[in-house]
Amino acid sequence: MPKKSIEINPFDGGLNDYADPRDIAENELAAATNIKTDRPGRIKIGKRTHSVAVRTGPSGTLSAGTGLFNLNSDYNTSHAIGNTEYQLLYNDSTLYRRSTSDANFTSILSGNAYTPCLFTIDGNIRFSDGAFASDTKFIGVTDVDYFGQAEANEFTIKNSYIDSPTAGSITRDPATPANPVTINNALCLIVQQKTGSKEDWFTFNANDSSDTTLGSITIDVGNTYTVITEANYNSGNYGNWIKTSDTSAVSAIEGEMFKVYKTSSSTALKDYLPCRMNFTTTKSYEEKSVFVSIFMQSAVKNNLSNTALEVRIGNDINPNTGNTTGNNCYVYKVGSNQINADEWTTLEFVQGQHDDTEGDPNASGLDVFAVTAFHLTDSNSDTTFYLDELQIGETSRGLWNGKYKFFQSFIYDKTQESGTFEYTGQGSAFEVENKILQFRLHGLESGKIGTNNRITGAN
Repeated sequence: MPKKSIEINPFDGGLNDYADPRDIAENELAAATNIKTDRPGRIKIGKRTHSVAVRTGPSGTLSAGTGLFNLNSDYNTSHAIGNTEYQLLYNDSTLYRRSTSDANFTSILSGNAYTPCLFTIDGNIRFSDGAFASDTKFIGVTDVDYFGQAEANEFTIKNSYIDSPTAGSITRDPATPANPVTINNALCLIVQQKTGSKEDWFTFNANDSSDTTLGSITIDVGNTYTVITEANYNSGNYGNWIKTSDTSAVSAIEGEMFKVYKTSSSTALKDYLPCRMNFTTTKSYEEKSVFVSIFMQSAVKNNLSNTALEVRIGNDINPNTGNTTGNNCYVYKVGSNQINADEWTTLEFVQGQHDDTEGDPNASGLDVFAVTAFHLTDSNSDTTFYLDELQIGETSRGLWNGKYKFFQSFIYDKTQESGTFEYTGQGSAFEVENKILQFRLHGLESGKIGTNNRITGAN
């Protein structure tokens, strides 16, 4: 018989069924059969059991302590929105489910054996194998709209892997608008450098009625100025400058081009103003670009300084070499590395991205365009170049600059991103310089993105 007694007051620690009985506090219970201790100072008889109707479900003996799971879902058994309580039960390689308003369990998954472990993420179930022998499953309702088609909700059971795309092609910079490329269960991409709409400012074609009327072209050929008016230009008497071709290597882009050259050597004429054009009507330059095409043969390009050209666009430009008095214009500097040898190069001058300003130009009314060339020597040799297609229009200059490859990933459950897949058709990188890129993405309207209802989008 005990020789001593101890008073424990208050005895209110309740049931501790997670610690070893030897390690519980003095005011706690290691076991409590058919009683409840959930309120301090009170011991109550446990809940009574009652009979329920027989339910259809798994046969055989359930493993004690495993396989039973309770879930509160946002979706009912028809997969429509509706708060519903479910019970899940696993036995003998089969997972069963019933709503608490239904009498019987129904099989929803069978096959591989599991040591069942169940938990919920964002209202959906992950069903995994504690023995690590079978794949973890995603079980839940997926709500995905494919291209605005308002697909019905689906009850989905899939492996829980976040798989990457396995298909998809790219069409880069098609010469004409490309037809959509579609592959079932995949997305296809078209990437195009933006060109924007343009209108001719001056085509350099004689007798072109669509051109802006020319006031005059002033050409500095070396201490001597030649002035060509609109009537002169259309007369056919200035064949030294207005040409359809010149040598076997140079031809106009379309119609005629303008040849620029000098005939007098002087140390002061390494830098000279070979061409200034003024017009009788103005063009708006606001939020636009001016474009001009230039052709230089290799020897001419190699004779250029690092700053090869200065282009002036504005309202007033002094025709005298090196004299900027009275100028009201924007100044753009063109490096020799921006000009391709032995082919036409289109240069773009974006309003607002000029290198310098002279005077007070008005971008809403341009009427003068001029080019100044910078050479390494004062010789007349290797100084000739050609102009064509002076235009004004929407800018195509952007922030894409470098070599690019394009990839795609899937978004699962609106929150998780897969690994990436490299679009096919990219043998080499897509190289662009200061461009705006436009993208079009195509998928089959009657198809789905991938083969998994959990896929809710793509990057």
